[in-house]
Amino acid sequence: MVASKRREVILEVASTAFAEHGYHGVSIRMVAKLAGLSHPGLLHHFPSKADLLGAVLDRLEHQAQAVLDDATIFRRGLTRTVDELVDLYDPGSESIQLLAMLDCDGRMEDFPGRVRSARLRRVHEFLVEQALIRLGEQGLLRSDLCPAFAARTFLSFVMGCATREQTVRLMQQDDHADAPRDDLRRALHLFLVTEDPEQ
Repeated sequence: MVASKRREVILEVASTAFAEHGYHGVSIRMVAKLAGLSHPGLLHHFPSKADLLGAVLDRLEHQAQAVLDDATIFRRGLTRTVDELVDLYDPGSESIQLLAMLDCDGRMEDFPGRVRSARLRRVHEFLVEQALIRLGEQGLLRSDLCPAFAARTFLSFVMGCATREQTVRLMQQDDHADAPRDDLRRALHLFLVTEDPEQ
């Protein structure tokens, strides 16, 4: 396997491990084993767990930047904007599970990604705010609603749903009709004044 491919595999495995166990619950040896590498083999690519975390955060930042750079996103009417937000912030997706776990880890002073994960959350709040501002420009956002407040509220709801998927959901034995994507859609509609004029 070429080095770049191996590095990508390591980052995929590390992202999953950090999303499931948090920074302090993951060891370099654990990631090496999951990636099918020796401990020294992983250290060749990432000399420390903090370096590995830094690379995982780099990936999350690149993903957020790609959304920011997409000139078409959040510009296709109400239904599509809601769909894009639900897809982007699906609480069951690994990227949102990871973001939520890193957000929790950020409460600990010894977490080396504390500043970067907080900044990443702010970037996502900004992304949601931009989507809501665009809806407001179309007269679809409640006039008494501050887009920045609504964005913070929505992202907090997303993070809570992501945590719920790893806690409450595991204890549920029956379908409780509380699908997280549907919940996100309902939450977004609380901010709106009208249905999609295209429908």
